[in-house]
Amino acid sequence: MSEIRSGCVSKSMSVLDPLPGGRLRAGNRAAFAPPAMGDLDLKRRIRALERDLFQEALRRAGGKKSDAARLLGIDASNWAYHAKRLKLP
Repeated sequence: MSEIRSGCVSKSMSVLDPLPGGRLRAGNRAAFAPPAMGDLDLKRRIRALERDLFQEALRRAGGKKSDAARLLGIDASNWAYHAKRLKLP
């Protein structure tokens, strides 16, 4: 079984596929890799996380923005605001 503990990849982990944003995919689940040393810019990291969450919600919703907004627990007008801010389609 693949797992990540305390931001470190355990020896029992299978081969991982890198994803954009420093994430690793183990099986069907995405896990965040440890940040690069010195990359502690909170605003940049939060924006990257938000963008990843919005993109994942859109993927799970089959591209339907209203369903993606519902998955994130926000309404459609908030989706539009965040999509523009995060430069999403």
